[in-house]
Amino acid sequence: MEEFIKLKNIRKEYQFATLKVLGFEDKKIKKIFIKQNNWIAIISIIFGLPMGFYLTDWLFKTAIEEHYDFGASITLKTYIISALGTFVVSYLVSKFLSRKVKNIDMVSSLKGNE
Repeated sequence: MEEFIKLKNIRKEYQFATLKVLGFEDKKIKKIFIKQNNWIAIISIIFGLPMGFYLTDWLFKTAIEEHYDFGASITLKTYIISALGTFVVSYLVSKFLSRKVKNIDMVSSLKGNE
């Protein structure tokens, strides 16, 4: 797992270094990074919330079996709060990590991928 994360970071750094070489400003690269992460968060919310409901319902049915006298009940308010919370945390982390774009060494990033 650690190897996968390291490889992913190297690949992302290579992409940003390529954009820098092509003449993109750090500000534009940061916007691209944040926009990418926002779309990933939105897609995760759309698929993750319903899947979380079905997983919770399945766990209740499996673990409790014949004594299952209540269902998994998640209100619209809970969905909204969890969606907003997920999006806000994702956005803040993206803003925080985008500050590292200006520290990318283009030469070593592009050479390291050979």
